[in-house]
Amino acid sequence: MNLRDSESEQRCIGISKSFTARYFDIPTHNRIMQMKAGERSWVFRFHDPENTADDPRLGGRDRLSWYLRLRDKTHADPEFGLIRIEISKAYADKASSYAERFSRWLLSDRLPTAYPTPRWDKHLYPIRACESYLTSIMPSLATITAGVKG
Repeated sequence: MNLRDSESEQRCIGISKSFTARYFDIPTHNRIMQMKAGERSWVFRFHDPENTADDPRLGGRDRLSWYLRLRDKTHADPEFGLIRIEISKAYADKASSYAERFSRWLLSDRLPTAYPTPRWDKHLYPIRACESYLTSIMPSLATITAGVKG
């Protein structure tokens, strides 16, 4: 399945658990960092030229996004429990409604806590379950290494 075509991309929801880009000025960014558990930011639109080198036809990602605080950050790093969600720009006409609906789903999927993992504060349980399944069916490193030597 090619997930990089525009039809498939419209049906995907992206969840970022670490942030390398800042989309706002410092005071606005600080407002996001101060959100309490269960709060979400406003929906914003951004263009990320990240994919242009792989496929120039895609022209990068033109997406809708918002931040959601999954857990209380008291006595923790400002990004503790904070995720950023991305959806297709095709949903722009109902962006706020989708942000509310998807945020409620994500908040309900934060429990039970996805231990043991160092990123438990941002890790949603269904994603943890999927990763565990994929790990269980992957060949071991010893098997892969033996195949390379043989």
